[in-house]
Amino acid sequence: MLGRADNVKSAATVNEVAAEPKKYLGSVEILGVVAIVTPDKGFVLVDKREYTECGLSCLAEKATKKIPIQWSGTPPKLEDAVRVKGILSESEEGLSFAAKEIVKQ
Repeated sequence: MLGRADNVKSAATVNEVAAEPKKYLGSVEILGVVAIVTPDKGFVLVDKREYTECGLSCLAEKATKKIPIQWSGTPPKLEDAVRVKGILSESEEGLSFAAKEIVKQ
């Protein structure tokens, strides 16, 4: 089981983070399903509830929230349900999420 430091907020869904990203700045854990994998760069998460309803076809819908995850290690597999622990930060280019740990659910 994934341990959690005291300063880490409890795990949030992709939809929760996408709806209010500034609320989750700093250390956070995100629950989601891997929808896109880009080796040596990272992957994209979608909300588990949306994935359950329509699978990867949800990616084509504008309303589907997606979170790109920066990760240079071995990526999870497409359609894996995962818990990602990392840092959500804001820069001039926008928001970014750098993963520190990934646990398959």
